[in-house]
Amino acid sequence: MDYLKNRANTPSFKGLDSTDFHSWVEVDGVKLDYPTKLLMKQSFFGTKKLKYVEFGEDIQAKLQEKWRENYQYKVEQLQNTDIDYNRVWVTTPNFCFYRAFIMYDRLVAKKVKNVKIKYGSLGFIQSDGTTYYEFG
Repeated sequence: MDYLKNRANTPSFKGLDSTDFHSWVEVDGVKLDYPTKLLMKQSFFGTKKLKYVEFGEDIQAKLQEKWRENYQYKVEQLQNTDIDYNRVWVTTPNFCFYRAFIMYDRLVAKKVKNVKIKYGSLGFIQSDGTTYYEFG
């Protein structure tokens, strides 16, 4: 297990074609994400202490464009099915980029200001003070 833990001790951006990242929504700097309890279950090294590291602004814009297009394509594919994809994406970890668009669009429709989608790495702070980056 230590081998695995040591492989992810720094945040990393693996390129625009990689899905190894995390996405969340911020309103005035407040992070809106899955409940910590759900995120913890996605990792052997999950803890209650989270660390978010945003990718650079240039990468944010590129990921926003790429994943918005992907999100719209998936919505079109699922619209005429019995799948409640909004509920699944909002409540199930591993759909963070779709969840972010749903949350963002809902907040913008309600005229909430200073709403942003963020992309970056998500880590779990370990008892020894190190951080294990599960996503990104």
